[in-house]
Amino acid sequence: MVETFAYGITREWLDDGAIGLIRTQGDMRRAAIDTWVNVVQSTIDAQRERDVLAVIVDLSHPAQGFTNYARQRSRDILRLLPQDKFAYAALVLADKLEARLIEIFVLTLLRMLNKQQVRVFYALPEGIAWLRVRLAEHKHPKD
Repeated sequence: MVETFAYGITREWLDDGAIGLIRTQGDMRRAAIDTWVNVVQSTIDAQRERDVLAVIVDLSHPAQGFTNYARQRSRDILRLLPQDKFAYAALVLADKLEARLIEIFVLTLLRMLNKQQVRVFYALPEGIAWLRVRLAEHKHPKD
């Protein structure tokens, strides 16, 4: 089932709720960005009881941009991640210049993370596959 929020933001749960998939329509107004952050926060909150948090954010819509406000609120999202458990986030971006800027920004944020990993992908199936591998690693840890 796909949940729909304001500004064309949607959320879908994959793999029996193990992965939260959030999509945007690229609306860069402050109210839309705030709604996106609220959806990400509620997705994180919904997974707090799980051993591992897994979220994929699809920002590949052609209208997607990257503003100073979006950058600021992205930092806020990192602060929401639980510090006491593993959390994985896959960002799916369109293959365009703005996406490269977002990827550089994400790489600079990675220094703030401990048990959390964020990866950038340019195709949704690749991001989902990466999250499924991470989740499987926690179900069957290597000796």
